[in-house]
Order: sequence, then structure tokens, then C-alpha cells
Amino acid sequence: MLQKYVRSCDRNPETVDCKNAIKVIVEINPHELRDVDDKKDEFSVVFVLRFRWLDPNLKNIETILKLKDGRELKGRIQRLDQTGKITFITEVGETKSLKREDCSAIEHERNPDWSKQFFPDFSFLNVRFTNEYPITIFERYQMEWSDAEQGSFLRWEKKYDAIFTDDLDLRRYPIDRQLCRIRITAERPVEEYQFAMSSHRLVGVRRTCESFKVDQDIQRRCTSYVRWADAEIPFKTQRSRIHVLFHLERRGGHFFKIVVPNMMFVTLMAFLAFVLPIENADGSLALTSACFLAVFAQRYIISDDLPRKTFLTLADTYFLATSLLYVMISISIAVLVLARNLGDENPENAGLAERINRKKSLCGLALFLLAIIFNIWLIGKWLRKWGLEGWAAIYLAKQEPYAMIDECQRCLSKWPGKQCLPHEIGICKVCRHESVVTRHFKTPEDMDELVPSVRQLPIP
Repeated sequence: MLQKYVRSCDRNPETVDCKNAIKVIVEINPHELRDVDDKKDEFSVVFVLRFRWLDPNLKNIETILKLKDGRELKGRIQRLDQTGKITFITEVGETKSLKREDCSAIEHERNPDWSKQFFPDFSFLNVRFTNEYPITIFERYQMEWSDAEQGSFLRWEKKYDAIFTDDLDLRRYPIDRQLCRIRITAERPVEEYQFAMSSHRLVGVRRTCESFKVDQDIQRRCTSYVRWADAEIPFKTQRSRIHVLFHLERRGGHFFKIVVPNMMFVTLMAFLAFVLPIENADGSLALTSACFLAVFAQRYIISDDLPRKTFLTLADTYFLATSLLYVMISISIAVLVLARNLGDENPENAGLAERINRKKSLCGLALFLLAIIFNIWLIGKWLRKWGLEGWAAIYLAKQEPYAMIDECQRCLSKWPGKQCLPHEIGICKVCRHESVVTRHFKTPEDMDELVPSVRQLPIP
């Protein structure tokens, strides 16, 4: 945890002490990635968010114990240990020893008064609010233990079904990878409380939608992390933040099992125009035009599922190249017809039509074989995962601050980069010379998270 930091470092530096900040231990367990909407740049996910923290001010809790035999005891909890044993002092001063399983409910757990005790207020930065979302499936608050001297160790958890927004890079569609994120921020400064991930958190996603699968190799390394805090900032305050990461890889089955074979069959049909004799040029052009319209229809079916972007996806390039091929076929047929008409005017060119038909058939056969080889290669490329973009390039493109490392090009020293400022040319922190500082966005494949996880929970 950050022990102190300097705020307003560029004007009136002031050191802020964070030693008394409450450590909030976080577990985020994604249960299901329900859908990824390419058109709206959204994804919906079901997950459980769990906070644990030690509140040193919550002692001798006044509450009502509702016992299973129907009785109610009013008083205060002096001690609650991890095994569930309760030392309870009634309002008349009588001390009773009970067990948690003897109680049907503890009123403090059912109706906590957050105005009188600490709660780690937070918010989602990229959640999409609708009339239906986000949905709270359940919410639970419980005391794990309480002590009259140390305070109380509390657990709060909530299960969400929510929609989040994130920019999807579809340039390599349909063999693309996507990094979808949930961004959570504290609503209090770091001197009051800071997040820390639990080492016992669930790694991975249990269920995913049909269009994507999780890259388990990198997902096991990091599903969520805490962004580290800066030691010096030019602002008044800073807050702790959490990022939940989903490393998704598009399955692409619909495109490569349905669209590509259909396009291949249409293209092979178009090459039949080379088989028809030159005397039947109108039939060849009619066949090519029909195939051209079929390609456009298929393209608009696919484009209906994608947002209108200024760039071309790989699927757009494939359709555009196929359409261009049909245009070239039509132009070549027109040129051959023109050559035959000009040749017929010369009596020395007897048999020109037969020679043109023979060469046209050979050319069509060669293109026919090339089209089959290309489409089979394209499907094989998808099956063998060739051409997939590396996660390092994706982290760099999205500037994901899992581990931002600045490197001095003069002395090659490295240090964590400031998150509050954009990358800029500055003075090296090690050699103290003005130099070009390069910022690297590391991935979980390169290094561990900078803020270490909590391996052991507090005990009374």
C-alpha cells in the first residue's frame, strides 16, 4: 500500500500521510461473459464483487440477535471469533456465550447503518445504465470476526448482471482478439482507503458467449489488478482503481465455416464465364454480374452486425478483393470480345475465335485452382491461429496500464511510469539527464502485477 505521496508537486508540494488508510481486500469472480456486441462496443457480464476490510472503529456493536427458538436478545457483541463463537452482553449487563448457528439473524448484518460506519464507496467508470441494467442479483454483508480492541473484520459482496462499454478494435475481424475491461474507482482518496487484490480470487471466466472464447494462457495470469498509485502528482488527490480484464479471442466459426465456403462457391461459379465460348459473351457477363451481386448481398449481411467504422476490416478487404476480381473478369471478357471483333476484320486471322476460347479456358482453369488454394489456405490460417495479433500490441494500442514502465534511452534504466501524466520527454530519474523516455505497456505474460496481492487475511 502507498504510505505517503506528494500532491500539487508542481506548485505547492504537500506530503500526504496514508499510513492510516484502510486496506480493502478485493475479490472479483466473473461467472459468465454473456455477450459481446461489436456494433455497440459493449459486453455484458455476470460477476461477484467482494470486499473485505478491517474497521478499527467498529467495536462493541449494538444489535439484536434473533435466535432460532424465537427469542430476541438486545445488547452488544463484545467478541465474534472466526469459528462463530459470540460473546454477547445484553442490555441488562448479562454476558452470554452463543454460536452463530444458534442465531437465525443478526440485525446489524441485515440492516447496517453505513452512515455511522465505514464503507468503501466505489463506482464503475464504464458501466452502461439502462432501464434494465445493471441488475443486482443478490447483496450480502457479514461480520467475519469482531474484537473489542482490534475492531471488526467485515465482508460485503454483491452479484451483478451488467453491461459495460469498451472500444473494440475490429481491424483484424474475424481473426481478432479483444481486451474488454471493467474499470472500478474508489470514491474516496487514497489516504482514506486503498484497494488490494486477494490472492484467493477466482482466475478465469467460467462461461463465455458463442462468438468469443477466453485465452486461458494469459487469463490465468491476471483477471483483475489494482493500479498502483503515484508518489508525486500535480493534483490535489488521487484514488485507488481496479481493472478487470477479459482476454477474448474470436471463434470466427460463422465466417470461416459459412461465409468463406459460400464465397468460394460463388467465385468458382464466376470462373465458368471463361468456359463459355467467346461468341456467348453476353452469357459470360450475365453470370459474372449475378456472382457480383451475390457477393454484395453477403457483404451487407456481415456488415449489418458491425459498426460503421472509418477503417476496413479483414472481412471488408476480402469482400472488396473478391468484387475487384469479378470486375477484372468482366473487363477481360470485354477485351477478348473486342480483340475477336477486330481480328474478324482481317482475313488472315482465321480461327482466331478458337484460339481465344482455348486460351480463355486455360486461364479460367488456372484461376479456378488458385481460388481453391487461396480459400483453403485462408481457412487453414484460421484453424492454426495464424495472423492473431499479440497481446503486447493490443496492450500498447489500448494503453492498458497493467504495468507501465518508462525506460531511459541514455542509461537504459527502467521505472514505473506516472499514471497521472501522459508520456513525454523528460529527465531520467536515475542518470538525471534530459533524454528520450520510452513508455512500455507490459502484459501479464511479461511480468507480475506491480501491486502485490494479499496472501493472508487479518486474524483476531
